Amino acid sequence: MPNGVLILHVPHINQKRYFKKFKIWKQSNHVRNGYSQEEIMYKLNAAGFNNVKTEFTCGYLGALSWEIQKYLEHFFSHRIGQIISFPFTVLLGFIDTHLTKISGNGILLVSKK
Repeated sequence: MPNGVLILHVPHINQKRYFKKFKIWKQSNHVRNGYSQEEIMYKLNAAGFNNVKTEFTCGYLGALSWEIQKYLEHFFSHRIGQIISFPFTVLLGFIDTHLTKISGNGILLVSKK
């Protein structure tokens, strides 16, 4: 669509992990493990999109928050793990969203055609 906007959030290929359990992590519902910032921007440009904004998401505290939740979900049950981890993960996630990131476990791109 002419003048369309694409908002895309993809996993970063080089993700920071804290717990040994997650050093080799495969997301079963992802087609691939992730992209470098350069690779995803190249693909968007090749498809006719002009990059408007690119930023990293899920910095160090966001990554730690995710791992705590996943660890507790595995240790307990899915729902109980979420309930136990909720106060910590929300606090860490909130702080993470307010920090400037020079890298992160995700890449957010906003592009125009």
